[in-house]
Amino acid sequence: VRARPGKLSFASSGNGTTLHLAGELFKAMTGTDLLHVPFRGGADSVNQLMGGRIDVAFNNLPTALPLIRGGQLRVLAVTSPARSPALPEVATVAELGLPGYAAVSWFGLQAPLRTPEALVRRLNAEVNAILADGVTAARIEAAGARPRGGTAAEFAAFIDSENVKWAEVIRVSGAKVD
Repeated sequence: VRARPGKLSFASSGNGTTLHLAGELFKAMTGTDLLHVPFRGGADSVNQLMGGRIDVAFNNLPTALPLIRGGQLRVLAVTSPARSPALPEVATVAELGLPGYAAVSWFGLQAPLRTPEALVRRLNAEVNAILADGVTAARIEAAGARPRGGTAAEFAAFIDSENVKWAEVIRVSGAKVD
C-alpha cells in the first residue's frame, strides 16, 4: 500500500458506514492512501472483491463468514480487539502490527428517553438473560458476532466512547454519508 499510494482500493458498504470508517481508521493509523470505493451494501462490496475489481474490503463478519468458510474469500485479519470465536485462527489487525486498531459494528437495544426506569431495568434483565443462554450465545457466535450484555449505563458509556472515537475519524478523513 505504501509503495502504491492511492492505487489500491478498499470497498465498503457505503459512504459514512461503519465499514467505510473502519477503512478510514486503518488509513489514518498506518499513514497510507487507499482509494475508498463505496457500494450499496456488504453483498455488493463482496461481489466486487470476488470479481477482482477491488483490492480489499472491510466487511462485517456475518456477511463474509460463509464465503470465507467456503474458500471464496481470504480473510486477512479481524478488526475487533480480540479474535473472533467464529475464526479463532485469524489474528486481529492489532496483533498483526497495528496496536490500538479496533473497528467493530455493533447492535443494541434502545428505548425512548422518557421510558420509566423500572421498564428499562426489566428489559435489560431480559436481554441479558437471553444473551447468557448458551444456545443463543452459540448461534450468535457461529454467525460471526459476539453477544455482549451489561447494564444500560454501561451501554450508554460505550455509545459515548464510540461517538468520540468515530467523530475524530470523520473529522480527519472528511467522510460523509450519502
